[in-house]
Amino acid sequence: MNFVADKDHMGASGMVHIETLGLNYVIPVTGAAYNAGLITPLPLSPVVAGSHGTAPGGTDNATLGLNQASATTYTATSNVPDSGDFTFSGPSWGYFKDSNNDGIPDSPAVFIGTGASLGRV
Repeated sequence: MNFVADKDHMGASGMVHIETLGLNYVIPVTGAAYNAGLITPLPLSPVVAGSHGTAPGGTDNATLGLNQASATTYTATSNVPDSGDFTFSGPSWGYFKDSNNDGIPDSPAVFIGTGASLGRV
């Protein structure tokens, strides 16, 4: 269910009250101000990895460009032209071997790399 407001039907601004029954509601949690000094290095120096794909029956014509500017930042530029296309990226410590390149990891699964833990809070 989506409620759409557009300028032609609602004007430039306004408020709509929507009443439902049965929505999940998570009470907001207040937190501390952002402090970049609290960011700690990821363990074992992961690399940036990513890929693209599409939903079953679709044509995978999504693209992903990754640019790692430093040890602390990277940019992911994605193009998902069709419904069902997707891209993803993130720090990675390895991958699951796919000997025949069919997009499905081997069975039994073989991890290439070194697993890492981000710890517990």
